[in-house]
Amino acid sequence: MRIFVNTSINALHRWDGAEGRRKYLSHPHLHKFNIQAWAKVSHSDRDIEFHDLRDMVDEALIDIATDRDGVLDFGGASCEDIGNMLLDRVPELDEVLVMEDGECGAKVSRPTD
Repeated sequence: MRIFVNTSINALHRWDGAEGRRKYLSHPHLHKFNIQAWAKVSHSDRDIEFHDLRDMVDEALIDIATDRDGVLDFGGASCEDIGNMLLDRVPELDEVLVMEDGECGAKVSRPTD
């Protein structure tokens, strides 16, 4: 069994390697990052309460981002990077989907043994 939580955060990021017609992405730009995070559970009475899992993800996102005068900034982190940083900081997670403005994004999973 698996459970999931959804959350979102408004933050800046940039793509340092952007070139050509996407060069504008090398400058900090704001997105609403929508996150869906999944965790395995072993029974229907939940090993992890939904609200606790969402709190863990929200706290990790704040930890990952840099506060720039009240604006959160993920720097050069991609959606994949943000997802992997969440996996590193929240051991209960096994899969994370990070989307920019609900339009595009990436899914990362914890490697299986």
